[in-house]
Amino acid sequence: MDLLLKDRREHVDQVIQPALDEEKVAILDRYYFSTAAYQGARGADPEIILSRNEAFAPQPDLLVILDVSPQTGLQRIRERGDEPNKFETLDSLERARAIFNQIDRPYKIGLNGEDLVDMIGSSIMYAFQRAAAEKIAKYDVSPSGVNRMRQLFGGTPILA
Repeated sequence: MDLLLKDRREHVDQVIQPALDEEKVAILDRYYFSTAAYQGARGADPEIILSRNEAFAPQPDLLVILDVSPQTGLQRIRERGDEPNKFETLDSLERARAIFNQIDRPYKIGLNGEDLVDMIGSSIMYAFQRAAAEKIAKYDVSPSGVNRMRQLFGGTPILA
């Protein structure tokens, strides 16, 4: 467990925090929530894992949980030509799924990962836009602040 925590801290220090300090958008496909779910499925206390990580790791503006049944997850693993590893049994995936679904954070949304890809994509884009709008509302609305936000989202600065 300590090695996972040290690895996460190094990733935060060397990659995530520098990007955030430069006001970049950081998108991660796995974060400490996955550690809590998968290690929790193996008997560790998920809340302890979450709190130990949240002592130093920035919390996201948006956490998207794509919920699929363990059967679907295993089917998808095989369809991509892989074999499930020792963490990917029906029982362990069901326990991890339950932990993911029990995570209670204000920035978390849960989506049905078995819906059509376009529906999932639209839901994620809507959630991202909502989270971005909330974040923007906290920023400086002076011309320089607006320019910074336009640049952050790929727009051209407005001359002030």
